[in-house]
Amino acid sequence: MDWLIMKKNFFPMLALVLMVSCKDYSTILVEKNGANITIVNAEIDSAQVIRWKVGSLFKYTVSKGVLVKLELPQLRAEDIQTLMDNYEIDSWIVRVSKDFSGRRHVLGEIFMPLQSSALSRMSSNSAAFFAVYYSAAAPSPRFENFQCPAFNHRKLIGDVDIEDNGIGWQTLAVGHNEQGSRESQLQQFSLDPITLNGGSSLFGTYIVELATFSHRTRTQKSSYIEYPQKVVVSEENEVTVGGCENSDIPAKQPDKLDMKSFKFKKSASDN
Repeated sequence: MDWLIMKKNFFPMLALVLMVSCKDYSTILVEKNGANITIVNAEIDSAQVIRWKVGSLFKYTVSKGVLVKLELPQLRAEDIQTLMDNYEIDSWIVRVSKDFSGRRHVLGEIFMPLQSSALSRMSSNSAAFFAVYYSAAAPSPRFENFQCPAFNHRKLIGDVDIEDNGIGWQTLAVGHNEQGSRESQLQQFSLDPITLNGGSSLFGTYIVELATFSHRTRTQKSSYIEYPQKVVVSEENEVTVGGCENSDIPAKQPDKLDMKSFKFKKSASDN
């Protein structure tokens, strides 16, 4: 009986050990003038439409945007240390671009530290999220809460897919040449998905690229290379939203009391 219990518990434990031990890490080859990173098992994991209930009694549905989950390259602790010590590389940069009718427009660039600060031992960050919103929801959370979407937004995404580019990962060369200082503001991945403004229409193809970065020196340390997948929004329709005909953007409410315009009333005892 004891053997049967041990046997029953052994196989789940074995499966767990195999799952942990079989993690595929990206590898680093250090050469005379730099290093090459061979990336494996980093991909665009998922893309889903964010629904938005709006209109009269909030019974109508439009799309707020698309949420994308990104798998980042996994690095061993010693390889992270090599990149930090030899090349001052401490982060990834992810660049998101929208391609429509052959014209590519950069929506934003986001950085993620190589090392997870949540763990005491050096561990590679593994996943990140970002969202591409319609301009009706992108400016601020206040716009997301409008019962009638701003800018007469009435778009509903019918289909979003992840498609292969037909090519695998290129080797990421670091230390050979720097791309210069990055004075422009970069957003940092956080627990809440980073929001990018995709404009009045999200129809098109979204390209995700990866590079190395030194957050300490604000320097990009490599050229960008593309993820082997792309996100494609292939269907977008106009819908009717009842109760929102000729609606305007609501006036912003003051966040705090203006003491200069506030006057105390005099009591009878003050006279």
